[in-house]
Amino acid sequence: MAQHTERSDDGATLVEFALLVPVLVMLLFGLVEFGVAYDRQQALTGGAREGARAASIGRNQTQIEARVNEALGGTNFDHAVTVVVSIDPAPGLSTVGPCDETNSGATVTVDVSVDEEVSIPFVTDRTITLTARGSFLCE
Repeated sequence: MAQHTERSDDGATLVEFALLVPVLVMLLFGLVEFGVAYDRQQALTGGAREGARAASIGRNQTQIEARVNEALGGTNFDHAVTVVVSIDPAPGLSTVGPCDETNSGATVTVDVSVDEEVSIPFVTDRTITLTARGSFLCE
């Protein structure tokens, strides 16, 4: 007569769990890192728009950078934020200066960028550059 013995699956369950945990941790941290990067990108977009608005009413570089940093508020970046202001002349104007009554209608553009660290366990540690642009017509 054959004897029936019960076998435990505890060992198989432990091995499956050990194989699955790194994948779940990677997905969890990937989602969190993506959310943080997306939040920072949205902050940069708002900062660039605010900086372009300040530039369109004739503010200087220091005032524009201050407005961008004020708009970024409580956003903590890994590196310093770079602000670049450029003005394209309006049709019929050959020279470009700061926004004032002489170049009304010119387009002022503010580009804001920052390097951010992205760290996903078991996958990558890398630096990405987040950029945003805001444009307004000089008033």
